[in-house]
Amino acid sequence: FAGGLVISSFVGLGLVDAYRITVNPNLLGSGTHLFTSATDRHLLTLTGLREFASGAVVLFYEPTQPLAPNRQSARD
Repeated sequence: FAGGLVISSFVGLGLVDAYRITVNPNLLGSGTHLFTSATDRHLLTLTGLREFASGAVVLFYEPTQPLAPNRQSARD
């Protein structure tokens, strides 16, 4: 697994074919962005999830297609 700067570089080069994002049931007042230098928006498809007794959830995504730079999806 890599940090936000590395993964942002890979996303920008189109090298990421799957995402596994873990969500922990903790709220923070601030934090570090997961994708720090992403400039384009990308559509992702949820391909699976795994729940844990702790309340954590792992979300599995695959990219569908990138959107044009600075263009928002219909849900925004």
